[in-house]
Amino acid sequence: MSGRIIPRRFFDATEEPDRFFLTIQGYESCRLLSLRKSLEPIKSLLYDIDSILEIVEQNCQKPANKLTPDESGSIYLYTMSWSPPHRSLSSLLNEHLRSKNRHGLTPWFPFLKLFFTALCKLPSIKGTVWRGARANLCDHYNVDHVWWANSSCFESLNILESYLGTSGVRTIFQVECFDGKSLQSHSAFKDENEILLMPGSFFQVLAKWQAGKDL
Repeated sequence: MSGRIIPRRFFDATEEPDRFFLTIQGYESCRLLSLRKSLEPIKSLLYDIDSILEIVEQNCQKPANKLTPDESGSIYLYTMSWSPPHRSLSSLLNEHLRSKNRHGLTPWFPFLKLFFTALCKLPSIKGTVWRGARANLCDHYNVDHVWWANSSCFESLNILESYLGTSGVRTIFQVECFDGKSLQSHSAFKDENEILLMPGSFFQVLAKWQAGKDL
């Protein structure tokens, strides 16, 4: 695990807006397309996507959970990292999910249809998951809050801390989830056992406490 650079989506709670938006509307009416066709409207945003899709297709030929190769591939692609300075699909998608310009999501609808179809086929995870941020977010969370983007969490606090560190200013979220989705069987990085909370997840803050210095 040491030496692996964890994707920034695990620690991007700092980017969640403190406001309410309209929910995502319109993607449901899209036809279910292949992964390649679903990416056509956003292809120009994704660096070297044709080469990356070749990797995806090679690694998603016999998916678990009765997913099709295209459905599994949408999850695999979501979990992949791009080499800097190029931005990953997950980074670009989550930026649009957090934007007040809901019309900006329209080109993403074909991919979202495929991605959400895949996620809905995965078994739901109920229980405690963990998310972290390298900032003090305590004052931003009072009673009710919505995470508008896909929210990447860890199943284990120990794994979160191994990446987040044990020093410096940090916020750790202990989340009791009812419908998390384990991406492990379809992820480009299976060691993390990423638990995904769907966009628009609503939370009630039950308690806040300082567990240690800068935490």
